[in-house]
Amino acid sequence: MVAATNLLDQAMGAVLLPVWAKHTGGGPRAIGAVAAALAGTAVVGSLFAAWRGNRLPRRLTFTISYLLGGCPRYFALALGLPLWAVLCVYLVGGFGIGTINPIIAAVEVQRVPAPLRGRVFALTGALSWVGIPFGGLIGGGVAEAAGLKVALVGCGVAYLGATLLPALRPEWRDMDGGYETAGARAEPSGKGLAA
Repeated sequence: MVAATNLLDQAMGAVLLPVWAKHTGGGPRAIGAVAAALAGTAVVGSLFAAWRGNRLPRRLTFTISYLLGGCPRYFALALGLPLWAVLCVYLVGGFGIGTINPIIAAVEVQRVPAPLRGRVFALTGALSWVGIPFGGLIGGGVAEAAGLKVALVGCGVAYLGATLLPALRPEWRDMDGGYETAGARAEPSGKGLAA
């Protein structure tokens, strides 16, 4: 899921947003304003997640955050909304995006036994980034072949499909499991998970 959304985010940042800015006449100023709106509220979202995240249901928060931060950004550009409306969508989206990584990190620490964390975190990190080099290539290819609007809508639909996984797949319910860390769990014999 994260690999797919990172690929789509790269398509947006590397190609689709600049092409949109050129087509609408907004130019570099529009790109800067949109990027600042997204990044600024992402920081606020991360701070909020650090402050209150432990009181929120993880799965629901994760799903809503991805739904707010993902596909609406693509659809806002595809619909040709004025810059002020696009900025509003990006402000809300940034807040949602900011809460995602703290939730992922909390679940990883909770679910992965301490002796395996280095390997598991390295692997999940690498897999999360595996699509990024192809994002601009795919976004540019689709935009050139089918047009900007089709590329934006297609990426938005793909983002929506990826972000609905936590809501549709039953195994994602485990996100709301107990809040003890995997390293703190012990077998009845008193031996830890590493034994």
